[in-house]
Amino acid sequence: MKRKRTISILNLFFLIPVIILSFYTWKDYRNYLTNVKDYFPAMEQIFLLDGGKQMLGLSKEDTFDEKYDVYLWDTATAALIRQTTIPTSFQSEPGPVTYQQDGILIPIYTKTSGLMLNLIRPTGEIEELSQGTLHIPFSLSSNAFSWRGRLIAAGNITDSEWVIAQVKDGKLERAILDKQKLLPARPVRMSELIGSFQNELSVPLFSVSLKDNRSALVSGILDKAGKPAVLVGQEDEASFALQDRASAQFAKVFGFNNAKLVRVHDDYPGIAAFYNRNEKKWGDAVPVPKPVYQTRVFLLNDEELLIAGSTAEDEVDGQVTGYIFNERTGQFQDASSLLKQLAYDHIKDTDTRFYKQLGSSTLYYSSGKQEVGAADLEIGKANVYTNQQVEGWLITDNDTRVSLVSFMNYAKQGGGLIINWAVWVVITLAMLLGFAIIPRMLMNARSRQIQSGEIVQGHIKSMKETGLYVNEQPMVRFVVEFVDEGRLKDVEIKQVISFLSPLKAGDPVRISFNRRKHKAVFITEEDLGQL
Repeated sequence: MKRKRTISILNLFFLIPVIILSFYTWKDYRNYLTNVKDYFPAMEQIFLLDGGKQMLGLSKEDTFDEKYDVYLWDTATAALIRQTTIPTSFQSEPGPVTYQQDGILIPIYTKTSGLMLNLIRPTGEIEELSQGTLHIPFSLSSNAFSWRGRLIAAGNITDSEWVIAQVKDGKLERAILDKQKLLPARPVRMSELIGSFQNELSVPLFSVSLKDNRSALVSGILDKAGKPAVLVGQEDEASFALQDRASAQFAKVFGFNNAKLVRVHDDYPGIAAFYNRNEKKWGDAVPVPKPVYQTRVFLLNDEELLIAGSTAEDEVDGQVTGYIFNERTGQFQDASSLLKQLAYDHIKDTDTRFYKQLGSSTLYYSSGKQEVGAADLEIGKANVYTNQQVEGWLITDNDTRVSLVSFMNYAKQGGGLIINWAVWVVITLAMLLGFAIIPRMLMNARSRQIQSGEIVQGHIKSMKETGLYVNEQPMVRFVVEFVDEGRLKDVEIKQVISFLSPLKAGDPVRISFNRRKHKAVFITEEDLGQL
């Protein structure tokens, strides 16, 4: 009775902290359910694929992770199609993207492989194009560019090797300036010519300083032979004069019209007009089907650009509208199905991008980390998705209500409270199971010992304490003498007894003797009743 009372007190002792911790854990768990979105991955970048049928998301669970988790969803059902990872450096963010070969090309820098060019297709398949050949500095904001559907990267591989790389139609080409003898002297410094990637010139340019103190301009794009166009400055030639010469000369090399660049006129209300770079004169307004004011021009591919702006001279009074203009054919395509769903602030945002592959009917849109969209221009249907909306696709009904799934997700967050609660629950269960199972196991073991032997009568020949105490009671070594098969034998038995036990040498006892093992245990009247 005393033993049972001791067990109950011990159980109560362990249950008290379990009850208290369970109360606070439940309260914290309910708070987790209320703010469950805060515990799921945040999308750093989202992009649409397959004409808007699929959504691609990039996420980092931790700032110092050296990988991006890549998610691919079906936009119609918000079902997750595939999840994988791509490596990165924790210091680096994805660079400017382009749409090529019906996939999306995402540049990401890693410390081991340098600039990795990941072409992600609608199937979720990832093809890495650079294969460790572009070990240029990791600042993608100044070393990688998107221009007319191309991805352009530039920088120094070594102190003496300067490279310009172009990815067009899913094909990577590299030009190392000094090795190909494209310049009269070794380049020592190279930088983007500001404005040339924003349609200020016919072709994007890099300014290169040479070892012999001369300057040169190098095209950011490569010709059919995989080489950039090069123009070395003349002695005492002003930089602007060199730029004008390069714009006119390189336009002929790559098939662009330097006398008819589409730019936004400086005068109010900011319409798109043709600009003659050769003569530095404005020409006629671009003859859009309906007026577009407060315009911004987005280069899409080698033939097309997007003219986007407002239906009213003052954008506050208008709606976003625009057209895709083909510079070679002079034809227009209405893009208002997508643009009318956008805020004008997004049109003017420097992070806003539009993408369209030549020959495709899909116009893609991305506004930094805020939202993305896609339009099928042939049928005039468009959809826009926000970053928060996409993040919600990771969360199921089971994640937002009391369920085993949500509790397991909550527990995975860790923290001192859940760890302490789990430890105390395990300890308490172990104690409860121990008190319930161990005595039964001992009883079963004793029962097997008794049944494996033969019950005989004997007497205590001698008894002596071993010096070992269990629960402050001594363990005693008994020598029991008995007759077995007509012969007098003795066997040693160790057992814990009470100090008040009346047993003494010479007392009769009943034992179960295992002849094969020459071992025995004492038998009580209670044991006999259970046999």
